[in-house]
Amino acid sequence: MVAERSPELEDERKQDSRMADLETMVGRAQEELNKFRDLLASAEVAMVDAEQALEKAKKQVSAVTRTSQVDGETLPVSLVLEQTSEPKSEPEPNADDLEVIEPTEPVQEQNEHEEEEEEEEEMTFLWEESMIFERRGEEDDAKLAVTAPSKKKELKVKIRSMEEELEESKERTAHLAEQLAAVAGAKAALEVEMKRLRVQTGQWRKAAEAATALLAAGDGAAMDKHHGAHVRWGWPLMAGELEEDGVVGGRRKAAGVGMLGDLWKKVAQQRHAVPVTRRE
Repeated sequence: MVAERSPELEDERKQDSRMADLETMVGRAQEELNKFRDLLASAEVAMVDAEQALEKAKKQVSAVTRTSQVDGETLPVSLVLEQTSEPKSEPEPNADDLEVIEPTEPVQEQNEHEEEEEEEEEMTFLWEESMIFERRGEEDDAKLAVTAPSKKKELKVKIRSMEEELEESKERTAHLAEQLAAVAGAKAALEVEMKRLRVQTGQWRKAAEAATALLAAGDGAAMDKHHGAHVRWGWPLMAGELEEDGVVGGRRKAAGVGMLGDLWKKVAQQRHAVPVTRRE
């Protein structure tokens, strides 16, 4: 009999769990690859934004530089014109007409100069910040350029290895399933054979009991009668079983036939050795 928990069933369960683990690992590797692709796309977008910010900052810095150059060139000319211009004769004001005049033009020039300095400082700060951001973007791009191919290749190799191992596990599982089916078929055939052998053993036991009863009785006439009946009953049965079972079944039943033949010989010897007395 085949045990309910066979090693093939245990191996099949282990293979199923192994296949589930491999599928989970493949899914995780695919998720890591997708995350890495998203990270690479984000880095590319950040690099484009940094380049745009840098171009904008450069344009602003160039505009401020041109404005400063224009102011620097026009200011000395105005000063020269003021210095070279002839002073106009004006009447001397009386003491009563003297009023406090606030210097508005110098204050305005100073305010404009301060505003220009603030703009220059702001543009310088923006330019430095954009340069720092650009440098960081270049460093990140360099790191990604170095690590991306190797990481991608490593993930591809890992996924390929997992897929191959998964295919091998599927093949082993299919082979184990075939073996399990063969074992189940052998088990069914063995049960049928055992059932047939139990029936055959019962028949041989009945025949042996009948022969033993004849030997114990010692009645020659009854013995001949039972002997002939048993032979007529037994030999066709054995012949039919031999034809039905084939060579292997015939060998098994040949032993039983030989045993009954020995019993018949003993009966014949006893008949010749002990004379049968007739009852009056």
